[in-house]
Amino acid sequence: MADEIGKSDKKLKSDAHTLKTSFDELKEVDNLKSEILSIVSHELRTPLTAILGYVELLKDETAGKLSEKQKEFISVISENSDRLKRITDNMSDLVTVDNKILDIKRDRINLKKEVNDILRSFDYFAEIKNIVLLEDVDNLDIKGDKSKIHQVLSNLIENAIKFSKKQTKVTVMGFEDKGNIHLEITDQGPGIPKEHLGKIFDKFYQIDSSSKREVGGSGLGLAVCKKIVESHGGSIWVESKIGKGTTVHVMFPLIK
Repeated sequence: MADEIGKSDKKLKSDAHTLKTSFDELKEVDNLKSEILSIVSHELRTPLTAILGYVELLKDETAGKLSEKQKEFISVISENSDRLKRITDNMSDLVTVDNKILDIKRDRINLKKEVNDILRSFDYFAEIKNIVLLEDVDNLDIKGDKSKIHQVLSNLIENAIKFSKKQTKVTVMGFEDKGNIHLEITDQGPGIPKEHLGKIFDKFYQIDSSSKREVGGSGLGLAVCKKIVESHGGSIWVESKIGKGTTVHVMFPLIK
């Protein structure tokens, strides 16, 4: 019996050592990912700022009058440049919130106006797929960081459009719910399998990571959204039905 106990103790110590080694390795990989994200987002910012600046000059026709076709092309460049900026913002914010140094400002934000501004910015993106954008948000205010709230809503609305089928609709609703504003962003896409719902807010998680997937993504947007929403005292979750579509729920505390 003493011999068996000795063997068990030895095995437990060996297993504990293996677990610690595995944990250290995972931590090192996670730190490396954060470092890579930080470097990449920093290096992308400078050329991207220049691109966005020159696109605005072209849109303002500073370099000369544009034809209707040229304006259409510039709109596409502008929209995709903005999307790339959101990706770099996601990278930077993910590193920041992981290091627990997220700087949150507290301004008064009217969510109806914010949603409408974002929907207008996605008009062309939706038009390409013949998607109708609908809004029914009550006139309610929260306190928070305007740029970060904008980032969350832009990510969620862009995802809804991106994953929706052609000739469908994306709806954003907002109403008071027990001292909070409850936002629902609903698409008519393929839906998310039940086994994936608990993982979609994980860093780098993608439902379809194959090289043949139709819709691209970094697997960072929802992870960042969750961090930002929770840092504002809110909550976020997803409901989905295969073949019917997906609804993302977001709750923010209202100004008392």
